[in-house]
Amino acid sequence: MDIEALIRALENESNVNVIDTNRRKIKSEINDILQQLPLDSKRLKLFNKNLKNYIYTSNINDIKIGHSIRYINIENPENIKLSQNYLICNINVNEKGIIITLKSFNNRYFTIYFHKYLIFKKISNEESFILKALEQITK
Repeated sequence: MDIEALIRALENESNVNVIDTNRRKIKSEINDILQQLPLDSKRLKLFNKNLKNYIYTSNINDIKIGHSIRYINIENPENIKLSQNYLICNINVNEKGIIITLKSFNNRYFTIYFHKYLIFKKISNEESFILKALEQITK
């Protein structure tokens, strides 16, 4: 294990959301959230599989420009879908709420409101490194 890389990862403030957790807790939290949605067992299993390297984000401070996310619109419970992966390009606040501007792989831009979606942030390489280090320490 590269100790210097671990120190840099721990000093990076954007990684604080994984310091007090582990992969099992992350997986359990995602599953608990998905269990509350009207999903059959097949879709629940598929969503869990597709969110394997993601962490649920309930706090806007846990996502930044450049982060990669997937989301579920909770406004329409009859049509629950997991989005593809999008890149965060901008985060703004107005009288309606927090607006996140996203970019697709084919350079399509659009906005979503933070409060209308379940947001799952892709675990970065540094965050993954921290999680692996914490797993080694707790063995």
